[in-house]
Amino acid sequence: MLDKMDERPIPEVRPVTGLVRRILQLTERADFEMADALGLGRSDFNAMSHLMGDETMGPSEIAHRLHITTSSATVLVDRLESMGHVVRLPDPGDRRRLVVQPTPAATEAAWAVVMPLIMAVDAALEDTSEDDQRVIAGYLERVVAAYEKYLSDLDAHQR
Repeated sequence: MLDKMDERPIPEVRPVTGLVRRILQLTERADFEMADALGLGRSDFNAMSHLMGDETMGPSEIAHRLHITTSSATVLVDRLESMGHVVRLPDPGDRRRLVVQPTPAATEAAWAVVMPLIMAVDAALEDTSEDDQRVIAGYLERVVAAYEKYLSDLDAHQR
């Protein structure tokens, strides 16, 4: 197979690796569709995805996660706040700092859009034994570790 961008041969990979790549492509498309369903642009959706996690973030952390400038992150947070998706609150650990949190309405809307996909992915394991699920989980943990190492190496190389 040839890479259309520069006519280099692409190495053959195992079918499972090809499926992981396909999942990544479908995830990108699903993210676009979910953003559209929520009335968000892609950057806004990406920010909300990070904000829906467990950790608190301020605009500088959002900028770092999205690889944008802090001024761009501030504009993004301003936009999300004006749309009613987030609020800025004093950081309980450092009152000089503000954190950004999704509003309950935004959280509810986001879960309503994403939950059908989460449940469908979970249902795909229904006929899979516990032992097979452990094997799959082990493989996926190694895939996650490979991505984390790749990104860490890129980050270290760019500094």
